[in-house]
Amino acid sequence: MKASRQNTKARVMIVEDENIVAKDIQNRLETLGYAVTATVSSGDSAIKNSEKDPPDLIILDIRLKGELDGIQTASRIKQIKDIPVIYLTAYADSKTFQRAKQTMPYGYIVKPVEDSELKSTIELALYKHRIENKLKESEKRHRMIFENANDIIIYIDKSGKIININKKIEEILAYPRSSLLNKNFWDMGFLKTKDIARLQREFNDLVRSKKPLSSLEITVNDRYGHDVHIEANVTPIIIDDEPQGFLLVVRDITARKKVEDKLTKTLNQLRKERKRLELLANKIINVQEQERRYLASEIHDDLLQSIVAVLYFFQALDISMLDKKMQEKKNTLMALIRDTIDRGRRLINEIEPIREQGFGLIQAVSNSIRLRFTDTDINVKFSHPDSLPSFNQAFETNVLRIIQEALFNIYKYAMPTIVWIKISFSKQNLIVNIRDNGIGFKKKAKEKKSSRHYGLLIMQERAKLIGGEVIINSKLNVGTTVKGTFPLPKT
Repeated sequence: MKASRQNTKARVMIVEDENIVAKDIQNRLETLGYAVTATVSSGDSAIKNSEKDPPDLIILDIRLKGELDGIQTASRIKQIKDIPVIYLTAYADSKTFQRAKQTMPYGYIVKPVEDSELKSTIELALYKHRIENKLKESEKRHRMIFENANDIIIYIDKSGKIININKKIEEILAYPRSSLLNKNFWDMGFLKTKDIARLQREFNDLVRSKKPLSSLEITVNDRYGHDVHIEANVTPIIIDDEPQGFLLVVRDITARKKVEDKLTKTLNQLRKERKRLELLANKIINVQEQERRYLASEIHDDLLQSIVAVLYFFQALDISMLDKKMQEKKNTLMALIRDTIDRGRRLINEIEPIREQGFGLIQAVSNSIRLRFTDTDINVKFSHPDSLPSFNQAFETNVLRIIQEALFNIYKYAMPTIVWIKISFSKQNLIVNIRDNGIGFKKKAKEKKSSRHYGLLIMQERAKLIGGEVIINSKLNVGTTVKGTFPLPKT
């Protein structure tokens, strides 16, 4: 494993054309714990040694004799290797010093050399070089992320000038990156005129608030004038508590918007289809109610009238002409006819449509309870508000038929002693709760569908027609609960 910098000697090359000075510096370096890789006296030798065996640091005489002076040598080395250079000088005029600055040295050591100055200058130079390398690596990583990001990344100053932009702009909007740098963001052709004023206001708000802006969706133009849907996140760049510019991360959401548009169109089509089905269902219900009205009228005007006529005929018979046995048969038959007439009238009342809205539902349910349970031992407790909101006929009729189906199932199958019926409503829903303490039921997996099963299905289908639901829970020997929740129709 390679030893860390802390556990190895720093390797130093000395470039000095005065042998006595060079030897003195070498001795001092080795005494201070550094390794001297080479001691050379010319710029050419320094360059060759830097390529062949690069040191960690070079101590270079600034006034080196020969074809290349120290400044020229440092410049050549810098072109081929990243090695920190410390200049060694007895003195330097202003012109030489300005030349030396151009090579960006890591320090200066004045002759004659002192150990403390030598060590501190070397350690500072090595530390600065390590930090710079880390910064370069970090910058390289950030540059790689910047250039290879899947989104457009833009740096602009607070006046709107584009400072930097990554190459993703060329893929998404087809603009050459070079054509955008140092141009004003607001003058570029990708922003639609109608959006510029609004966006400038929002950016000004960012300058004041210093808070980022997330998920800003707008439509821009690519280089060829095609619409591109984008989502931008804008973060103000704050330096010394003052906004200096903005970082924009821009994502192409054109594909997503197309999917959303298709989904919206599909949902709209489904809404239209649902509306059409609701209208169709309402028409079917209206036809059914008309048929019920017709059937009630026919039973009343034709069948019951005929039965009543038969009853009158039997009542008119002279019982003195009949023996006792025949008189008993006549009385039994007349009782049967009266019972049939009564059942027919009850049937008429139950199948007739609701004639009044609002209070009509409560009245219709009360009539169904009276007609269904009057001659039974079942105790029915019906609670309801004094009045209900106004409903359309389809809504009111379906709720009534659901309640009637539930009462029919209780009457025919449940064998309860008590039935609780409650109608209530909230701002959004009409709620119906029907509960009995009867024998309950438990449907087996292979059980054949009974008339009761179909009745429960009909209740649930009717609920769907008006956007509601019916939940049925039952336990053997405990009872059954039917809860219907129906969204109030919009008026």
